[in-house]
Amino acid sequence: MATFRIQELAEAKGLTIEELSEVSGVSMKRIQRYYTTTSFTSVEITEQTAGELRQIAAKLDLPVMELVKPVLKRAAFKLNIIKIAQKKGITLEELSERSGVHPSFIDFYSTQTISKDKLAEDPYQMHISEISKALEVSPEDLKVVSDLAITIFPLEEFAKERNLSLEELSLITDIPVELINLIKTHPVNLARLGSELGFFGWCCGKC
Repeated sequence: MATFRIQELAEAKGLTIEELSEVSGVSMKRIQRYYTTTSFTSVEITEQTAGELRQIAAKLDLPVMELVKPVLKRAAFKLNIIKIAQKKGITLEELSERSGVHPSFIDFYSTQTISKDKLAEDPYQMHISEISKALEVSPEDLKVVSDLAITIFPLEEFAKERNLSLEELSLITDIPVELINLIKTHPVNLARLGSELGFFGWCCGKC
C-alpha cells in the first residue's frame, strides 16, 4: 500500500489533472484516486497501478519512485501512568479521584500511544497535568516516545446504525464524550485496550 505526491509534482510542472490524464493516457478516474490518497486511504500496488505510475512518471519526466510519498511518522508517546501509580500503591480508582480525571480517560492514556499534537490540546493536556500532580511527578516523567497505532474506530458509523448520537453513546456507555471524540479520530491499538474501554473492542468487532 502506498500514498502519492502526484498532484504536487504535476502542479510544479504546470499540469492540471485533466492535462496529466491526457498526456499520460491514464483515465481521470484513476488519476483522481492517486491525487486523493492519504495515510488512511492508501492504494494497493498491483500490476495495473505500477504500469500507470510508470506512465505518469514518464510524462512528468521523473523517476517513478519520486511519485511515492514517504511515510511520515507522527511524534507520539506512551504514558507510564499505571506503572508509576502501581509503584506508589495507587489504584486507578484512587488516581481518578485524586486527579478528577474519569477512569476511562486514565485507562486510555495508560494503554494507548497518543500523538504529541493531541497531547497539546485541551482537555487532554489538562488531564495529563492533573494526573502528574496526583502522582507527584512532572508530565514529562510520564512520557515515553513510541510509534503511533494505525487503527481508527468507525464510531460515528456504529452510532448511526443504531440511531444514536455520540452524546447518547456516551450516556449509554458511561464514557466521556470528549474521550469518544478523541477515539473516533485518533489511532488506537486494539490489543492494548484496557478493561475500562472493553466496549470499544466489542464495538470494533461489530463494525
